Amino acid sequence: MVTAGLGIVGAIEVECSPWFEDNQWVLDIAAKDSIVVGTVGNLDPGEADFPKRLEQLHRNPLFRGIRVREFVGAKPGRWIF
Repeated sequence: MVTAGLGIVGAIEVECSPWFEDNQWVLDIAAKDSIVVGTVGNLDPGEADFPKRLEQLHRNPLFRGIRVREFVGAKPGRWIF
């Protein structure tokens, strides 16, 4: 493993892809590779299916939350969750 001897015991991935399916892809990888101890998803709270998608990902204990970013239509400089 590339991290051997460096004292690194895990990594948390922050998803940047806008495709919902990529959030699940990362969770699938994390289930097989112990170096990935969590993921922060990329979901848009402004989407109609946000509650359903959040619940779907939240069922997995490796899903730690969503990344904070500005969304289309948000006022500049405001944090949107």
